[in-house]
Amino acid sequence: MTVKHIIVCYDVEKTKDRNKVIKVLEYYGLTRVQYSVFMGSLTETRLLQMNVRLKRDFKKPSIRIMVIEVCKACMERALLVHEELPPLNRKFEVI
Repeated sequence: MTVKHIIVCYDVEKTKDRNKVIKVLEYYGLTRVQYSVFMGSLTETRLLQMNVRLKRDFKKPSIRIMVIEVCKACMERALLVHEELPPLNRKFEVI
């Protein structure tokens, strides 16, 4: 089982749409690290499922979402000033 480390950034104008995006990212077990940034680790299959759902459910031009896959070393070198980053290796996955 291959684990992918990702950072998701979004820019969504309407609060209703923004809340829907947040719910999807939280459903897949990602952790919010800034107002418009989530990060976490997913299996390759779950990442594909999430990407398909994001593309399917959020087609409006006013909804911009970027999913960035990073290597484990890059994720470990990430710095979140004034806070601790969420742990990389989750022991469970929301299904």
